[in-house]
Amino acid sequence: MADMIMKRHPVDTNAGAVVLCDFGITRFNYTVQSGFTITFSRQTRIKIFSKDRLDEGDFIIPLYVSSQSSDKEDIGKIRAYSYNLEEGKIVKTKLEFKDIYTEEVNENWVHKKFSVPNVREGSVIDIEYQIDSPFLFNLQSWYFQDDIPTVFSKYHVFIPEWFNYKNWVQGYINVNRSTSSRETRYTYRVDAIVLGGSYKSGENRDFEINTVEYIYEANNVPAFITEPYMTTKKDYISAVKFEIQWTQFPRSPIKHYTTTWEKINIDLLEHSDFGKRLKGSRGITEIAESITKNTVEPLVLMQNAFQEIKKRISWNGLYRIYVYDNLNAVLDAKSGSSSDINLSLIALCRELGLDANPVLISTRDNGLVRPAQVILSQFNHVIACVTIDGQNYLLDATDENTPFPLLSPNSLNRTGWLVKEKGDWIDLRSENYYFEFYYGNFELDENLTFNGIFQYQTKDYASREIRKKINSTDGEKDFVREFEQKNAVTFSDYTLENLDNEDKSVTFKANVTIEDYIVDGGDRLYFNPLILGRIEKNPFTDKDRLYPVDFNYWSQKRCIYSIKIPEGYTIEEMPEKIRINLPDNKGSFTYIISNVGNIIQVNSEYKRTETLYTGESYQHLNQFYEMMIGKEGEQIVLKKSEKL
Repeated sequence: MADMIMKRHPVDTNAGAVVLCDFGITRFNYTVQSGFTITFSRQTRIKIFSKDRLDEGDFIIPLYVSSQSSDKEDIGKIRAYSYNLEEGKIVKTKLEFKDIYTEEVNENWVHKKFSVPNVREGSVIDIEYQIDSPFLFNLQSWYFQDDIPTVFSKYHVFIPEWFNYKNWVQGYINVNRSTSSRETRYTYRVDAIVLGGSYKSGENRDFEINTVEYIYEANNVPAFITEPYMTTKKDYISAVKFEIQWTQFPRSPIKHYTTTWEKINIDLLEHSDFGKRLKGSRGITEIAESITKNTVEPLVLMQNAFQEIKKRISWNGLYRIYVYDNLNAVLDAKSGSSSDINLSLIALCRELGLDANPVLISTRDNGLVRPAQVILSQFNHVIACVTIDGQNYLLDATDENTPFPLLSPNSLNRTGWLVKEKGDWIDLRSENYYFEFYYGNFELDENLTFNGIFQYQTKDYASREIRKKINSTDGEKDFVREFEQKNAVTFSDYTLENLDNEDKSVTFKANVTIEDYIVDGGDRLYFNPLILGRIEKNPFTDKDRLYPVDFNYWSQKRCIYSIKIPEGYTIEEMPEKIRINLPDNKGSFTYIISNVGNIIQVNSEYKRTETLYTGESYQHLNQFYEMMIGKEGEQIVLKKSEKL
């Protein structure tokens, strides 16, 4: 009843829901037919406070399926209830079996999905389920944290001494860990048999084995808050994870499961759906012949190969590392996964005589790769690496809006594995900029309206964003309308240049009219000289931050404006010039303003030459943005002549 009448979480009073209890157990079972299997059980109880958290009753249970055999994980049981207070009594509503459905995600994952019935404000929901798994490598991880607070979270894991698992706790909250040992009795059934004309009845047998119990516990866990410029939250959320190292059964040699990246590299080169697919095909050869008719220059060959694959195969939105059909079939289908596209690109580059190899990566929304954990399943995507004169060019032909030779932003995830004869790690971080250049020549008329010409030029990732925005809306008109609304201006006679030419910068040119921008204080006028393009809000609102700030790419923004003020006004006050630097020259901001007669010149430049800032350097970054935004927000004061 105390849970039912609770109106808010006592620690986080703004929370729309709270996990009251989350309890999990993993145990090993044994049968003669299956050997050892793993059973994972979980029971969780959640209190709903507000309507915007009713989706806490929507559950997804992922189940692993082998793509190499008939083995799969199964649900042993699912029970779910909602509890609501009606006329002072607790009313219980049960989830019906018919309301549980299955979704096939890909060749390795199936989701069991359901929604707890009758969930509303004030509800308490209980969910209990069990997963039976034949996969000894898939000992369930446990997450102590969610985007709502958790009162109590506890995970028990019982591991027989014949199994050794590496385990580690990640995250930024305190997790208590304890271990103990005990003898565990396993009982199994031996079926009846007929042998040599005699009958031997079935019987139960048992054996004892020392078992290590691990207990992980966390109390009063705060909600995980997603902050700007992060990879997926699973990189930072507090959890315990397991990786099988070896098994050793009585009277048997030790069996190692942990491999090395070098061994994985060899396996990939020989894999029928990976390395063997790079032998080329009739279709690849025909494309190569058409390309070499016009050039033999390696850089041009690489660029033409990139454009040909991008033009011939559209991405179906799926990230994969294997190709399950021959490359001729991929070309004929004209659509494919990321592996279909980029392995075709690599095969084409090789056909052209270029040194091209695959790079396994994990996209930003899939999570960071941890080289110390030698697990191939960390990767979900493959791109191409072409080496010319000792320089590596990383290519990804899946994104129609990303120009050569940039990687799509989702692929810029620190490090990847280069698959070649001597494979190695390769840096994915980009030194290309999100570049913006604002230029304007404005004149303030007697009606206190700015008129003039304006130019907005972009390069690299900024050009990509414009192309993406225009391709996803109704085109140029929507882009211009949004630009006008964001900056409170009116454009006329505009042009957008190089939208279809990925080799060049997208440039927007227009005549501009800006009304209601000047604050008329009677004998004085006030306005911000950085008319368009200033940063108005600090993306980093918290005083402190635990997690790294992980930008996709470098960034540069420059604004150059010339402003002519009307006769009869003098400049009474202008912002002072300033230069700010981040430590180790990882960023800078320069603001210079001057005047010659009635012409005001404004030059502002922001540059960031780092993609990763640790939690320790967060305050420097926060203060940098605060000072920059403060300076860009300063105003010019014009004094009216007494004759006016």
